[in-house]
This record gives sequence, structure tokens and C-alpha cells, in this order.
Amino acid sequence: MDRLSCAIIDDDVEFCDQVVELATDSGFRAKGIHTLGEASRWLDSNFPDLLVVDVGLPDGSGFDLIERLDPDHTPQIVVVSGDYARETQGRAQQFGVSEFLTKPFAPERLERVLGGLREAQQGNLGIVGNSDSIVMLRKDIVRVAPTDLNVLVTGETGTGKDLVARAIHRVSGRRGRFVPVNCGAIPEELLASQLFGHERGSFTGADRRHAGFLEQAAGGTLFLDEIGEMPKRLQVYLLRAIESRSFMRVGGNEEIALDARVVAATHQHVQREQAVLREDLFYRLNEYPIQVPPLRERRGDARLLGLRVIDELNVKYGKRKLPTKSLLRYLAYHAWPGNVRELRSFIHYLYLRSDGDLLSAPDVEQTVPQADQDGLLIPVGWTVRQAEDAMIESALARTRFNKKAAARELGISVRTLHNRLSDKGAE
Repeated sequence: MDRLSCAIIDDDVEFCDQVVELATDSGFRAKGIHTLGEASRWLDSNFPDLLVVDVGLPDGSGFDLIERLDPDHTPQIVVVSGDYARETQGRAQQFGVSEFLTKPFAPERLERVLGGLREAQQGNLGIVGNSDSIVMLRKDIVRVAPTDLNVLVTGETGTGKDLVARAIHRVSGRRGRFVPVNCGAIPEELLASQLFGHERGSFTGADRRHAGFLEQAAGGTLFLDEIGEMPKRLQVYLLRAIESRSFMRVGGNEEIALDARVVAATHQHVQREQAVLREDLFYRLNEYPIQVPPLRERRGDARLLGLRVIDELNVKYGKRKLPTKSLLRYLAYHAWPGNVRELRSFIHYLYLRSDGDLLSAPDVEQTVPQADQDGLLIPVGWTVRQAEDAMIESALARTRFNKKAAARELGISVRTLHNRLSDKGAE
């Protein structure tokens, strides 16, 4: 595996050397550059993974350099400056930089960025897939992880929003815990004390002080799953805690610093979610929105996910089962309304009920309920394209993935069927 590279562009030679040493100790190939002109020439033929650039260089602004970067080879960017001006920080945010550091700063802040890049290179994100949407998703995780921005993750049930939240925490380099909270699974009367903690004697049964989820996540990440299920009464207190970066336990009067990054998730669409989320809380949580695509929009990834699950099961059960081509075709073309969660459950069930070493299409046919012979039920609201895809999927399953037979049943040519499968990455 190639070593990651980074370039440090700063006219302060001593500072530049210190950052080069820090990056080298973190396993990076690092180069120090002291002028805008030298940096421009070097970047014409070099494409670093990380660019640490000072705003004020002797022959121009670091922002000018960022503006001229090749859009096809944009590195992760950290801007450093001795300027506290809000305008400088605002301009840095416009360029989508990962971190804005004001000199002098603690080395740990830069180490967090370096650690996040290492995690991503080593494949520790846990997000499987090669589709454009998943590649962009991984880039979003790496970009936002080292920052302190709150993140709102949206996506259908079963798409893996919790995996995204865990990846953000892992890549962030935060030393504290990842604390997941399912806002819909905790009774309303208990949620406040669970979230904020409580003092002894604050209510009947409170026989000792309890540290809540906000406190447990100190130095780490608080993941609020299904945030739309949180009662609006509690949303007011959560908003205050996020805005003031402090909170009080139930029954207490001591302000406790909030030292946790907040990642929230919902299965509902962001615009519709505003009906169940206070608007001010929504905008606080939505500082960096991430949408997880459903599996039906990235069918080619279903094969990769299927192979990953089979590999995991082989390790778990000490076997060496393999999928047939017909099963891989099925995985790529099935709609998976339950998304990744449904795919995982399906393969686990198929794996356990298969006696041999091959997981094949006949097993699929016995496992998956088939459409009635009299017709196929199409949900209200589906597009014509979605309905056609469902009909093709049904025909392929009934004909054991015999394309000629499926095309004959559908009344289309084999070439047309081939083209539709290719469009979906299911060929």
C-alpha cells in the first residue's frame, strides 16, 4: 500500500519543519514549501492527499492556490493562519476545507486529520461499494470527520446510517466513546434523565447520581438515531445544550461542559423531517448533511455487499461457501426494499439453509416469495421505470435467470433485456 502524502505550504520555516516532522511520524511522505510560486509549480505534477496551507504567503494568498487546484485531484485541505478574522474563517469554509487552525494550535488537532486519512486509506470506514454515490459518501465522511460540525445523516430504513455515524467517529480520531442513542426506543418519561443524566433524589427511584449520554460521550461522538422520534419538549433542551455547549443534569444546578460531537440520523426525508423537528434544531444538526442512498439506486454494490457478508459468515462458521453467478445476478437486480439490512438477513438465512458449498439460484427461488402468476403488484407512486424494473426482476426469478426465456415472457428482445441489466449494473 502506497504511503499517503502531504504538502505543507508556509513561509515560517520552523513551523513548516515541525509539521513535516509530525506528518512523517504519522507515516506520511511530507514536503515543506515556503512560497506560493514554488507550491504552484510543485502541484502541477504532484497530487498530495493532504494540503496544509497558510493564508498569508510572501507572494500571495493561500486561497489563490486552493482556487487553482485541479478539481479532479482535490486533496483534503487544512488552512492555517495567524488571523482570527471572521472573514478569513468564512472564506475557508466556502472552499470546503477540513479544518481551519489559528496559530498557535495544539498538534493534536492536525494529528486528528492525519489519522482520519490513514483510517480511510486502510479501508476502515466499513462502507462497502464502488458506485459513484458511495465513493462520494466516503469522501464526505473523510471531509467532515476531523471537524467539529454536527452531522445529519438521512436515508431509508436499513441503508446503514449507523455505519456512517460510526465511520465519522472512527476517522475523527476522537479519543472518547461512540455513544449511540435510539430516540424512539426509550420511553419519553425516561429519555430526559438518560440523555442529560440526573442527580440523586431528583425523582422517585433516583437513589444515585447518573451520568447521561451527553456526559458519557465526552471527548467522543453522540449518535442520536431517529432524532425525529424525540419529543419536541426535549428538543428545546437539546438545542440549548448544543448552542451553549453546556447542560445540567435533571434535578441539578451545575453547568456541565458539552464536549461531544453530535451526529443525528433519520429515515425520513430532510424536508419532511422539519415537521417533526424544531426548525432551529434542524439547522443546528444539519451543519453537514449526508444522505445514504438506497440499495436499489446502486445495484452493482449489492454484489460486493453479498460477497462481504458471505466472507463474514465463512469466518464465523468456519466454512468456505461460495455464491454462484445466478445468485450474484439476483443480488444485483433485486429491489431490496429493506436495503442493506434485508440483504444481510437474506444471505444469512440462505447460508444456513444451504447444505452444500454453493449458494445458488434454486435456493433463492425456494427462499424468496414469488409474484402471483396472475400479475405483479406495483406500489402506488412508483415511476414507469421502477415498475418495468420490477417486472424484469420477477421474470428473471421465475425463469431461473434464463435471459432468453425472461425476454420472451416480457415480450422484449434479449438485447433490450441485456441493455436494461447493464444500466442497472446487474449484467
